[in-house]
Amino acid sequence: MLVRLTTASSLTSRLKVEPFLNRIITCDEKWVLYNNFRRSYQWLSADEKPKQFPKPDLHPKKVLLIVFWTAKGIVHFEILNQGQTITAEVYCNILDHCQSKLKTFDPCLVNRRRPLLLQDNARPHTAKLTREKLTEIGWEVLPHPPYSPDLSPTDYHLFRDLDNNLRQKCFQDRDNLIHELTTYFCSFSPSVPISVQVAAFRGTFTASLDIYTSVFSLPHSLIRSTNTSVTTKTIGFDEGPESN
Repeated sequence: MLVRLTTASSLTSRLKVEPFLNRIITCDEKWVLYNNFRRSYQWLSADEKPKQFPKPDLHPKKVLLIVFWTAKGIVHFEILNQGQTITAEVYCNILDHCQSKLKTFDPCLVNRRRPLLLQDNARPHTAKLTREKLTEIGWEVLPHPPYSPDLSPTDYHLFRDLDNNLRQKCFQDRDNLIHELTTYFCSFSPSVPISVQVAAFRGTFTASLDIYTSVFSLPHSLIRSTNTSVTTKTIGFDEGPESN
């Protein structure tokens, strides 16, 4: 918890002097099922028998998806081959592909500012090979406290919306599933979820300072050494003018 407190304090202090939310590129992985049918509750009369549904497979067919996106939209996504998992080597190759697309998608971010990568602390993300690759392509990694899923915009917004889009759909083969994912990502508009995430992103850090102050009873001067009264916005990642 102290790590989260320290991270929240440093990021809110940095946000005050350097608006950086527009520079964030975030990523995450997700298993996507071929069969997305879900059994639902049934309203029945006392003498009515429920409809029968087959039980889901213990080992359903699925593909592993990894997505990189910013406030402007989807930068890059990949679906791994059958049986392939995310390793440091695989992740570094994906970073190369993402960097190549980002140069076209948002050249100002690559050439004049610097991408800030928001990712979790999975082993492939923190391996030495990955750190060297991120240094090579010029990305900075934002600190991410352990056990902080609430700071992941991908889980709470992009993947939740994707699950809603795939609900009750079944795909017979890999090509159909890839086509559906491609259609979804090409039409994805991040304006609404990102606007919510900005408020949550900033509010979580500032609120965590108050929470952990009371939990640990730390001196008020230590916690409030920086001004954390940041006004939340709900207009994308717009933090005002930035120096290019």
